[in-house]
Amino acid sequence: ATIGSTTSWASLVKRADERASAVDWASLVHGASTDGASNAPPPDVAPNVSKNPVRAVLAVRFLQRRLALALPSLLPAGAAVMWFHFMRGAELTAVGRPNKAKDLLEDGELGRAFGAERGWTVVSDGATKLPDGRPVSEFVAVRDGSCESF
Repeated sequence: ATIGSTTSWASLVKRADERASAVDWASLVHGASTDGASNAPPPDVAPNVSKNPVRAVLAVRFLQRRLALALPSLLPAGAAVMWFHFMRGAELTAVGRPNKAKDLLEDGELGRAFGAERGWTVVSDGATKLPDGRPVSEFVAVRDGSCESF
């Protein structure tokens, strides 16, 4: 099938969604737990970053809160995080989704997680609205190069 056809795109999206759903994302981050008991970040645990450290994280319409809250402790100096996801208020629009608290970012939530006291500079912590009216975060932070924990 041709990539440009609607059928092919629908098939690709379905396959990607199935694969993403099968991955226990939180287990891929040192110290993150999937038990759902707490949204608190795990203790600071530095991963082995000597080979090919992660330098950027881009999340679009994805929220695994435990993973998001673990990242400030896990990424090396100079890393960047860009997160664009639905915020509280999306459930009040005509679309009405996502509508569960666990699937919606609170105003300032990522800014608090990536604060200066954890070695991060928040470049942008705002919101915009999609054409359908749902609020979406526009978050960008960079880990300070002067951090010596890595």
